[in-house]
Amino acid sequence: MLEERIIAEQEKEMIFEEQNGESLSSALTRYNLILEHNLNPTYDIYTQGALAMFGTNDSSHGPFTLLGFSEHPHLERILFEIILVAYLLTLLGNTTIILVSWLDPHLHMPMYYFLTHLSFLDLSFTTSSIPRLLYNLGGPDKTISFAGCALKLFLFLGLGGMECLLLAVMQYDCFVAVCKPLHYMVIMSPSLCLQLMLVA
Repeated sequence: MLEERIIAEQEKEMIFEEQNGESLSSALTRYNLILEHNLNPTYDIYTQGALAMFGTNDSSHGPFTLLGFSEHPHLERILFEIILVAYLLTLLGNTTIILVSWLDPHLHMPMYYFLTHLSFLDLSFTTSSIPRLLYNLGGPDKTISFAGCALKLFLFLGLGGMECLLLAVMQYDCFVAVCKPLHYMVIMSPSLCLQLMLVA
């Protein structure tokens, strides 16, 4: 009885191999790979590419597709409008701070000097990522190149780090103003402010 089952299974495997050009075990392995990576096994393109895609360690530097809310386009429109308004308010507020600090001679003090630079960094920080986000939310093209993605990541992390350093410098300025108010203008000289800005 057991021998008959084994022979029947072997015959089934031989028939499968003749019909499909591959052994049953390799077909099952491929099918398991497809299921493991949540691919739809009904599409031949995925079936044919599954072993090539997951069987080798080959990295490509092609464009990335940013899916986001592509299944819910009405959410993309709402998010586009909310983020656009917030971005425009950020641009307006930071530009106003920069202009007022530069134009008013009473505000030519270390605290406002650092505040101006913080506003400039905030403008750069938001401009490094928000326009691309708005482009992806508002248009049909949702791809970004590998180089563009790497550049955005570099700018985002670099400007974010600089902003944190500048906040630490501003805390030192606040510390001097509170703890040594009579020596504040001597300690926070323009040359020291410039050196602190270069560090940040």
